Parts: sequence; structure tokens; C-alpha cells
Amino acid sequence: NRFQRVWIPDYPNTNNLTSGMTDGIESKKAGFIGTLSRLEPISLAQEIDCLAIISGVEPARSIFESKVVKSLRAFGGNCVLIRGLPGSNLNEENNEIDIIQYADKTLLSKLLSQAKLVVARTGYSTIMDIIKFRKPSVLVPTPGQPEQEFLGKKIKEGAWAYVVEEDELNVEILNKAAEQPLFFFEQMASEKLLNQEIIALV
Repeated sequence: NRFQRVWIPDYPNTNNLTSGMTDGIESKKAGFIGTLSRLEPISLAQEIDCLAIISGVEPARSIFESKVVKSLRAFGGNCVLIRGLPGSNLNEENNEIDIIQYADKTLLSKLLSQAKLVVARTGYSTIMDIIKFRKPSVLVPTPGQPEQEFLGKKIKEGAWAYVVEEDELNVEILNKAAEQPLFFFEQMASEKLLNQEIIALV
């Protein structure tokens, strides 16, 4: 009763990410505003064969990074790995993998724009970015995190991306995702949805 509206960063249909999580919200109060991302696509050549975005807390972050590095080495091509470690500026090249310690929104927008394939966790903000940039992806839920496991199941059911457990991540999955890419649902006009919500409150 404290809020006039509840804005949900998703699309207003049953074939979306949050059905099952938002069903309890009164329909009269729920407003869907589409993709919510701080990043902006840039018109650049897709020169990165695979972009891996590492995130999360330790030790899960390091475990995920180790498995991703092993798969990227076997995958070959031009691969970039973002370690997600703020405060460190020492970038390096590790067996043909360009390793970036941390990417701010400007650099991340550039790298996502250049990527042909993305490997990442099933965090909601990461998924929003992938939808906005229309990138095929391999997604790995963080073990023991119910919201990521829920989203992974929804995405897999929708066949919007390749979703695998950590132990299932390998070069075969990356090759399949590159050769037979899956895409999230077409992005609707998020600005239009948000504007409609703002007008409704005035």
C-alpha cells in the first residue's frame, strides 16, 4: 500500500523473464518498463569472437573464471575476458586471451558491441545488457543462488540462450553457440513503455 506503482524491468507478457516472480504483484500496481541497462550499443565491427564477463563474490568468482579460461583457450580466436576486479588496472594477455581486470560502462559498451558471443552469469542486469545488445550467449547460473537458477531455467525453457551448469561449460558448448546462435526475444521499445508509465502517474 506504500507505493502507487511498481516498475518491473521486463516486458508485459507471459513469455518474459519475470513471470513466476512477479505474479503476486497486483496487476493494477504493476508497470513493465522494458529493458533497463546503463550501457549503450555502439556501431562497431564485431572483432571479438567471444567475450567472457566474470562476476560475483569469492570463491565462486574465481572458480567460474578458471572454467571459462580453460574453455576460451580451447575455443581459440579473438577472446576477451573481463575479470570484474575493480581497483586493478593491470591488463594482460594470457595464451591469446586478452584479460581486462575491470571494465567501466564505456569500455563494457564497446566490448559488448564488438562481441560475436558472450559468456556470463545469469545475473538480471547482465541479462538486460545482453538483450539490449542482441547478443547470443552462453549463461552459467551461480550455484546456490536461487534467483540466477530461476532465471537460467526460464531462459533455457525459452531457448533464448545456451544455459549450462559450471561443470558442463566446455569448448563444445561455445562452438555450438557460435555456430547455432540463440537470441533473446526481440527488444520492445523500452523508452515507450517507460514514458507510458510516467504519463500514467502525472
